[in-house]
Amino acid sequence: MKLRTTAVVQRRRSREWFVWGVALLVFSTAARADVKVPALFGDHMVLQQKSAIPVWGWADPGEAVTVTLGDRSASTKADAEGHWLVKLEGLRAGGPLELVIRGKNTIRISDVLV
Repeated sequence: MKLRTTAVVQRRRSREWFVWGVALLVFSTAARADVKVPALFGDHMVLQQKSAIPVWGWADPGEAVTVTLGDRSASTKADAEGHWLVKLEGLRAGGPLELVIRGKNTIRISDVLV
């Protein structure tokens, strides 16, 4: 009887450790969300010249986000749901440029042509 009780206790402890491990994983990743942009933004992209350039994505609610492309820069804060959007002034044809998105982390998109 004692052997069976020990096996039950070990299974119960294993389940408890599993639950605690999953909870730790979930809460540790939710504690800090990096600035993100859709897959539409990537290296080697081409933008329309002389047109406003919208850049958007996700971040922690209230997080400050700054976007820079060439000599153009714009800043905003993520809304309560974590969405953000900036519009950079249009540029003349040229490049390659680097699109830099800064928040708690930094995203660098290279070889951008206008």
